Amino acid sequence: MSPKLSLLTLLCGAGLLLISGCGGGSSDAHPVTGKVHNGADLLKVANAEIGVGKVEVIFYRVNDAGKADESDPMSAIADPMTGEFSPGGPAGDGLPAGTYKVAVRQWDPYPSVDQLKGKFDAAHTPIELVVDGTKTIDIDLSQY
Repeated sequence: MSPKLSLLTLLCGAGLLLISGCGGGSSDAHPVTGKVHNGADLLKVANAEIGVGKVEVIFYRVNDAGKADESDPMSAIADPMTGEFSPGGPAGDGLPAGTYKVAVRQWDPYPSVDQLKGKFDAAHTPIELVVDGTKTIDIDLSQY
């Protein structure tokens, strides 16, 4: 085989690998949308528009011990006017399918005072949800 043909073959092969990807992508990611509230009330914070207060919804994969795996959190900030949130996940295209512990922090002011007093932080949250891409998530804190 000539050197030019070998180089062309090598370049074509490399191009095919780039096009097909290297596996392990986020093909298992599911867009997630939801709403967080406390009964009929939204979680209010002061001056959310300038970042003084914010409601954070954090998804933690459930590990084999049934606990929140805090090494890889995926979070979203809830819209202060609607309570709606949408975590982007590791690649920005949603969350991998699986079971998650969901923490909610009502920071006012951010990040020093959690108005929920840690009741829904990673260590204490009773909220556990399955993400499979089939439903909108409704988190009503009054149910916990």
